[in-house]
Amino acid sequence: MGLFNRKKKETQKEFVRMPDYVRDKNGNFINLLNIKVIPTGRGTDLYTVETFENKKIDDVILFDYTSPIAFELPSNRPDLVGTIMSMYLEHRSTEQLSEMSYTYIGDIRKGEDDKLYYFNEPPTPETAQIINAEEKVFQQNRAQAIDRMKRAQLQREKSDFFDRIKVDQYMQKRAQLDYKERQDRINNSYFKYQNDFYGKEGYDAINLESGYIMLIRNMKKYKDTSGRYLYTASIRQTNEETYTEYGEPMGYDIAFTTPSRLSDLVASKDNNSNSNRIVKSLQMLLSKSVDSLEKTQNVNGLIDIGGIDINGSVIENSQRYGVSNALVSQINKLGAKKLDFLER
Repeated sequence: MGLFNRKKKETQKEFVRMPDYVRDKNGNFINLLNIKVIPTGRGTDLYTVETFENKKIDDVILFDYTSPIAFELPSNRPDLVGTIMSMYLEHRSTEQLSEMSYTYIGDIRKGEDDKLYYFNEPPTPETAQIINAEEKVFQQNRAQAIDRMKRAQLQREKSDFFDRIKVDQYMQKRAQLDYKERQDRINNSYFKYQNDFYGKEGYDAINLESGYIMLIRNMKKYKDTSGRYLYTASIRQTNEETYTEYGEPMGYDIAFTTPSRLSDLVASKDNNSNSNRIVKSLQMLLSKSVDSLEKTQNVNGLIDIGGIDINGSVIENSQRYGVSNALVSQINKLGAKKLDFLER
């Protein structure tokens, strides 16, 4: 028992406070890690040093991966470690170091004149035995570190995977709810008066094709002698039940005609079957038009989408369908002004 304890004490490894880094030949900082000092029993100490590097192993970045180096110094000369490492790295780059085992770079010994000399020779059998033992520990630590990194990466990937599933599930649920909301709007559609930002005439209406809310704003009207009305407006749509409008509305500029004043038609649609038919037809015309405009990108100018006649039928804005020459000319005039403004 005593012999075992004594032997263990003789081979015990000593940890000494050493420099944290040195500079390589390019002036870069090289971190020195896990410096160990192991007495050899013949007047020298074996130093093992790990130099910091970032390595990618099997798609895992091992941030604490190190390339180990071993060398011998006279006993009790830890002050030479920084010098030895700087001299060595000045001639060899870290890429030349072994990734899997210790690189033995020689030893420093005292000569007969008591000066220190560097000997670049293979390690003695005793030193090689110590290095081999250290290397086994290094390999075990390295394997454990890689395993920890891989398990951490798998855990992150697993977490990211479930996070993506949660997001996908939420998006699917949100899409289902949005679809149901839009279907409910279509089943309970409305076309109602809604002042715009400046308090002028405007309307909110349900898109009978998609269920979105159409915002009809910035309306201007023109009347001919027959009592038919031409409207120009800005139209856009939203899926938000509540929204805040600021300033001039942004949307598609359209022109359409109705057989009488739109505000009167909307006000009487619930009590007048013909007014209800006209408003429904106009609502469908606006729905198809705004959907078509959104599919057609970069739409500029005033778009004539047609109109509704007294029977609730969709018509073209031309004299052939009873639209007066005055209103047709007004549409052309407004369209020309809009295009002229855009060209400038």
